[in-house]
Amino acid sequence: MFTSGTTGPSKGVVLSARAIAANLDALAAAWSWSAEDVLVHALPLFHVHGLVVATLGSLRRGSEVRHLGTFAPYAVANALGTDATMLFAVPTMYHRLADAAGPCLTGSATPAPASGASNAYEDIAEPARDPPPSTRASRCSAASGWWSATG
Repeated sequence: MFTSGTTGPSKGVVLSARAIAANLDALAAAWSWSAEDVLVHALPLFHVHGLVVATLGSLRRGSEVRHLGTFAPYAVANALGTDATMLFAVPTMYHRLADAAGPCLTGSATPAPASGASNAYEDIAEPARDPPPSTRASRCSAASGWWSATG
């Protein structure tokens, strides 16, 4: 596995399967993660959180993973409006969800466009995958189950 390179160049790190399993089990205990959970997953699979924590963690727990392929706020909201119980994301994704949800919760005329990501996730974010309707009512109703649950 390679580190993110946040503080310098990426470095190769050897992690045993036992170490990864121990970390996943500790997260499962801390989060009460079980086989009944349904994870909405839009993280890239080249990221440790996306591949190891979300994907391998779900497999280890026997829980369902719904990988969306890419991050798009309204697609995530629609997926969360079903029987999903978990969402794994990074701060940029949470900010974009909040930006998209804001107008739906406050009743403004049109949703603000999703804010641009300011890190590596900008390259994988594809707002075009969100539904194209231009009115607040149609865009917000597409994700009304999740928006109303968060309001």
